[in-house]
Amino acid sequence: MGNNDYRVTPLCEFPVRWVVRTDLVPKRGVLTIDDLERVPVLTFSKTSSPQAHVRALFIDRDTEPRVCSFPSVESIIQLVGDGYGIAAIPPVFVRERLLRGELQVCEGPALPPLVITVMSERGANRAVRETQALTTEVVAAFCDRVGDGWARRLDPGPPG
Repeated sequence: MGNNDYRVTPLCEFPVRWVVRTDLVPKRGVLTIDDLERVPVLTFSKTSSPQAHVRALFIDRDTEPRVCSFPSVESIIQLVGDGYGIAAIPPVFVRERLLRGELQVCEGPALPPLVITVMSERGANRAVRETQALTTEVVAAFCDRVGDGWARRLDPGPPG
């Protein structure tokens, strides 16, 4: 993928799910748009694709949602853990808290995965190419270690 000047290489994708503190989960365990209108929805910065996808869920609704945008994943994790709202984030970011039962992933309106890419100039020098190759290896090893339910490695295709 890319244009004449840059090459964008997909490395992996993280599913984006609804994460909530266990005592705030609806009894039925499924979140609806109405549920999401009642509490703050926590997600990434205003220029991120997850934030745009969350906002798109509320198009043509009478109520303006409280979508709170954060550039820091740690801020989102802290706030969802404190029960401030429902997070639209990759569960891998809170994996340990999910495994301990502090947080829960809920079913709800579908959100597309967060795709992680690396970008470089076409014809980049050797150091850049080697750094990109090392990054690709590290990301692939992480995805293999945590498993497809948490992160899925993507085929970067031939080097460019």
